[in-house]
Amino acid sequence: MKLNLNYILIINFFISISKQVLGNPMGLCKFPNIPVHSFEDEDSVCVNMAPRNGRYPPENSPCPWKIFTFDRTIRPSHIQPVTLGSTDGAKIFDRYIIKALPLNKTYGREFLGHFEPQWDAEPVCCNGVTFPNMLVSSKVRPANPNETVLWTAPRDYLGDFVFIVTFAISSRKYWFSERSDVVTVVPDCPTCIHPSHPDNPLV
Repeated sequence: MKLNLNYILIINFFISISKQVLGNPMGLCKFPNIPVHSFEDEDSVCVNMAPRNGRYPPENSPCPWKIFTFDRTIRPSHIQPVTLGSTDGAKIFDRYIIKALPLNKTYGREFLGHFEPQWDAEPVCCNGVTFPNMLVSSKVRPANPNETVLWTAPRDYLGDFVFIVTFAISSRKYWFSERSDVVTVVPDCPTCIHPSHPDNPLV
């Protein structure tokens, strides 16, 4: 799935507007001890990704939305647009929460990269960091069957990962922990030999 130039320009425009409205994302990042809609505590937001901390069971029917990535590979520190969209182009979701995790650790707190703030979503900081490693839809988000967010790959990670999303119609009706196709962070220099410890090239 590829973006045309006009679509990229539109996305960048809205991101730039959101930064003007939100200011510095580090100063506005919500921490998990601040309730985020129906995600009411740290485990609910950062680990479980379930409204009301899973008090109500998720839907077991096929999820009517998918996670569309625009590239199957990405380079460190590069931006990846991610679209959350209806599989039939009609169904509308009310809330979502999204994060990126290594493929072999798709549950827990080993987050990858960070999300750009935008006017209809709230950046969330987990694990005590000061950059948004999760994104939760805002109460001002209009009802819409599609949503595009921007995610930046980490500079010191190479390998496979997935985006994980919970889609919610309400706190009692939600589709839990849906996964994207696998995306791979590849080196900027494919022929280079990379150290096992990126922060210490001597290791």
